[in-house]
Amino acid sequence: MSAYVGAIWKCRFFWLSLVKMDLTSRYRGSVLGICWSLLHPIAMTTILCVVFKYAFKMDVKAYAPLLFTGLTFWGFFSSVVVQGCGCFFQGESYIRQFPAPMAIYPLRTVLGSAFHFAIGLLLAIGIALLAGPTDPRQFAGKDGRQHPAQATQPSGTGKTASSSASCAIPNEPATTPENATPAQPPEDNPTRIMQLMSLPTLVPTLLLLLLFGWSVAILFGLLNVRFRDTRHLTEIGLQALFYMTPIMYPIQAMEGRFLGKLLHYNPLTTILDLLIQPILYGRAPSLATYAVSGLIVLVLSAAAAIALKIEERRLIFHL
Repeated sequence: MSAYVGAIWKCRFFWLSLVKMDLTSRYRGSVLGICWSLLHPIAMTTILCVVFKYAFKMDVKAYAPLLFTGLTFWGFFSSVVVQGCGCFFQGESYIRQFPAPMAIYPLRTVLGSAFHFAIGLLLAIGIALLAGPTDPRQFAGKDGRQHPAQATQPSGTGKTASSSASCAIPNEPATTPENATPAQPPEDNPTRIMQLMSLPTLVPTLLLLLLFGWSVAILFGLLNVRFRDTRHLTEIGLQALFYMTPIMYPIQAMEGRFLGKLLHYNPLTTILDLLIQPILYGRAPSLATYAVSGLIVLVLSAAAAIALKIEERRLIFHL
């Protein structure tokens, strides 16, 4: 295994040149250039924020960073899956001429997608810092927890909160604006300092995502070589998986529902949580979240390594 990784490293100038060539050819002659990679998540975030604000009274200040971060992650994952299906066909001419490790061709795809993902992630961090940290409890909407839209609704008809309080405690004088004590935020409320201090936890997360994407690209690339319909079926499957991943809605809003239970079994939910926790909520992901995500990546990496070892020598005959 170490010898194989060493052979990949020796070819680093080759696959780095391929990545550079892919990025250059993609934006050659384009006016917006690399900004095209940000146009889709920005447009989707804008449209959905407008719809959710007026249809569901969603707090846009908290919802926009959550949505943009999720769309950035989904763009990386879907790009790795779809382009990974064609990674060996894309490098067929090099495979026939240059005896390099086959793993460099999925790596070429992942690095190109990771470049765009990094740009989108920087913008997501900027949006989150501009909006300020979010308390995840405000997304909850069931089992006695208030949705952000419900927080502004009156607690009763014909009575205000102050009158209800005075009725409940008749011996105490009613609180007036002059002698009112300002409400103190809970001690566990996130702050912008906590948000900044938690950002370094993204470094191991990005390494896990890179290995995760590489393994996924290898598996789908090998599968598509054997079964050419894989890419078309994958595009259909991604449409269903998109709605089974907490991207357009926070997972806290689904607690206590059947969909919420399914979300916990989606491995993408745990991996996405590694991004959501530090960027939006200003706290480092728990060790359990890292452990589960690491286990998912480890299983995928082992499966990709085994599949590549079996298929590598016979791959050229199926292209």
